[in-house]
Amino acid sequence: MRRYPYPCLFILCLATALRFYNLDGQSLWSDEGNSVALARRSFVEIAQRTAFDIHPPLYYGLLKIWLTFFGDSEIGLRSLSALLGVGLVYLIGLLGERLFTARVGLMAAFLAAFSPLQIYYAQEARMYMLLALLCTLTIYHNPLLNQKEGKGQWLFYIITVTTGLYTHYAYPLILVVVGLTILLSQPIRFFHFLIYSLIPLLLYLPWLPIAWRQITTWPSEKQTVPMTTMLETIANTLVFGLTCPFQMRFVAVFGIGLVILITLLILVALSRIRGGLGGVPHVLLLIWLILPIVLTIIIYSPSFLKFLIVATPAWTLLLALAINRLPTLFHLHTSYRALLQSVILFFLTAASMLSLYHYYTNPLYARDNYRGIVAFIKAVGGANDAVILNAEGQQDVFNYYYKKTSAPKPAVYPLPRQRPINESATLRELQKIAAHSDKIYAVYWATQQADPHGVIEQWLNSHLFKATDQWYGNVRLVSYASFSPNSAMTITPTDYQLGAHIHLTGYGLTSSQTRKITSGDILQLALIWQTDALLPNNYIFFGQILDKANHLVGQRDASPLVVPSAWPMDKPITDTHGIFIEPGTPPGQHRLIVGLYDNQSGQRLAVTDSLDFIELGQIEISRPTRPLPPEAFKMQVKSDISLGAITLLGYDLYKLGCRSTPNTPIHSGDPLQMVAYWQAHEPALTNDLLIQVVTMQGQITPISISVPVAGTDYPTTAWSSAEIIRAQYQLVLRGLEPGLYRVALTFNGATTLTKPFRLE
Repeated sequence: MRRYPYPCLFILCLATALRFYNLDGQSLWSDEGNSVALARRSFVEIAQRTAFDIHPPLYYGLLKIWLTFFGDSEIGLRSLSALLGVGLVYLIGLLGERLFTARVGLMAAFLAAFSPLQIYYAQEARMYMLLALLCTLTIYHNPLLNQKEGKGQWLFYIITVTTGLYTHYAYPLILVVVGLTILLSQPIRFFHFLIYSLIPLLLYLPWLPIAWRQITTWPSEKQTVPMTTMLETIANTLVFGLTCPFQMRFVAVFGIGLVILITLLILVALSRIRGGLGGVPHVLLLIWLILPIVLTIIIYSPSFLKFLIVATPAWTLLLALAINRLPTLFHLHTSYRALLQSVILFFLTAASMLSLYHYYTNPLYARDNYRGIVAFIKAVGGANDAVILNAEGQQDVFNYYYKKTSAPKPAVYPLPRQRPINESATLRELQKIAAHSDKIYAVYWATQQADPHGVIEQWLNSHLFKATDQWYGNVRLVSYASFSPNSAMTITPTDYQLGAHIHLTGYGLTSSQTRKITSGDILQLALIWQTDALLPNNYIFFGQILDKANHLVGQRDASPLVVPSAWPMDKPITDTHGIFIEPGTPPGQHRLIVGLYDNQSGQRLAVTDSLDFIELGQIEISRPTRPLPPEAFKMQVKSDISLGAITLLGYDLYKLGCRSTPNTPIHSGDPLQMVAYWQAHEPALTNDLLIQVVTMQGQITPISISVPVAGTDYPTTAWSSAEIIRAQYQLVLRGLEPGLYRVALTFNGATTLTKPFRLE
């Protein structure tokens, strides 16, 4: 690295850019919330609290000092790991230069700069990047490996090891790596290694009983999966990171195996030349790579793949060594060596950049989105609502975002209050919360640990009107409407038959919502079912609210509270559901329809010869008294594009019926659903929006419609100030060839284009 200062500087600039880019692009997740909560406490409290955690205190203390200077914003929290990540890249280069050559070190640093796994954890406010750096420093400063036994070297080594022990309980693995390497290559010096390792151990002695207690009593998360699946997952994570969009199968396993084979061939060649073991650095790196992989296999769980970060320095060094020596093994002419190495580096970098692109941009690979959850609750929730957090591990990160405003907001209840759950106490508290709340937002995470029998969710599902159930990463946000004692529900008798045996004998709405509701609210619906025969199949309830253009503005698909196969004959079954009205729905009269469909086939039960749903009349939707903010809307693509009098704030684009799976392939002849989110600055001269499908070259296709900008009869002259309108449009993609297309929106003479979509 020192021999190539300018290439080294270029690599470090690349590493810095990749690690600091979009550093606050994703929400903090639960473990990061724990980091900031601990870092805000005193050093004594940090030590006291981590004594009952699975991580030692040093990182949190270091983060506390860091936040003093850089603040506790998302960037401030994560910038420590990002900087440590850049330092790790430089250290890998130095180690490669020390163990092999400056060329190998430079190449290893280049590969590390693009490492998707390193970048992922360099953008996380946790201790894993510090752990990887300290493991690498342990190798770099170990005098028995680098042949520089001096007081300075031993001092650095002792400080590094002590720091590592207080950083993570997996750190001793690197001491095993060093010890095995010395034992195999220089057994006479192994006693020295034990003696010098004794000093850090003595410094760690006060914490050792705590460490032993936490490691031996912490709940196990080990999962049993086939060995082939385990090896594929581990290899793909190490090589391509956690965000590779393609199933690489055994490509990564083969790549790691090939690198190990090349290293062994080099070892054999060196042994013949020098005698004995041969290359000590090669043995060191092989052990360093293999031991974390073995540990991950032993304790295998998706959440433990992060321990592979310890192996990334060894992997990049061995990979650089293999690329450097591969042309020699094949006896290639000198003129072809650089070409082969460049081609290999190009493909490796391209694979890493693909993984990084999806990490930066694809919501499927985003961390748990507590920022989005809190933004949504704040946008649609009121002071009379409530939030239930079902696991204490998420309180810190939820409150990190929730406490950033002083505006009236729902009260937060962490339930259950203890582990194991006290069912009777929890149910009593749920009843009190529901009695005083209009709506309840339940945030479900780690339910297997906090509420393994689902006591909280089962009670909420059976006693309230469940409306929405959405995933934000690995976290679920479920919304319920609570039945107020002051709001009676009158049952309207009906006589509808669905299929051969099921009857809908009545339905009801709460008196406060009878035939009228605001967008962003939850319609409370009760249904009375009855069957004249035992049902062999289960059915799913669907309830929909449709505008005049038959666009969905509210939908609920769910199993009835009592599954139909358990319905008794000739006895009424009361079923309750909530239907969430999409924020931004244009006001006006809407139809409420309900029905049932087969759980297996998806086939709806017929009501008449021509109908497979029941229409329960009209529902009037009005706009809320205060406009809902943008945070109330879940937009696929956010924008801020002015088309004269109106602004396009964002849009969704997907195959009709595939809102929850927007990546579903679209084929010629399929209906394309577009949802646009508009905001008006002033009344427009026209109310017509021209929508066209165009090629990537800008050529206009025959697919074109002209519709009201709101998607229904709601002109901009009627829009209130700051009101956001959720408009829906449908285009049938008939007669188009497969390829990439865009949607062009033209309003009042101004045009904008959406991002490309692919037609299969």
